[in-house]
Amino acid sequence: MRSSLDPETDIDVSRATHWLIASAVVVFVCGILAIVLPLTFSLGVAGLLGWLFIFAAVAHLVFGFHLASGTLAWHAFIAAFYALAAINLLVNPLLGVVLLALVIGVVLVAETRCRAQVSSRGLRSGLLAILLYPSSTVPSDSRCGS
Repeated sequence: MRSSLDPETDIDVSRATHWLIASAVVVFVCGILAIVLPLTFSLGVAGLLGWLFIFAAVAHLVFGFHLASGTLAWHAFIAAFYALAAINLLVNPLLGVVLLALVIGVVLVAETRCRAQVSSRGLRSGLLAILLYPSSTVPSDSRCGS
């Protein structure tokens, strides 16, 4: 079965469906393993993230040298940050897992605080606008008995 919406985006739906089902099964199995073996799975994720951070550091250095438009210092700084995170995760994975959980928690709390501040600021300004709006400009309706 082939999709024929656009000749340039012609995809094999059955093949894509098989890959989607396979990836769903992998994610399901990983979720079950994370529930059954949390410490082992956490250490594995820390190792995987450590190696991904190393590859990201190398990629930033290569990209910085490739651009050569004055952004090398910035890319080198980011690469050093990724390298430090990778070393932390690979040398002491348990501490790395705790720090990842801490960072995620801080980010979620900060995001919640920012959203609450923005929504309360909007609520406060709306209430203030209602209170300060001159009542003389509001047309009175004679049918309401005022």
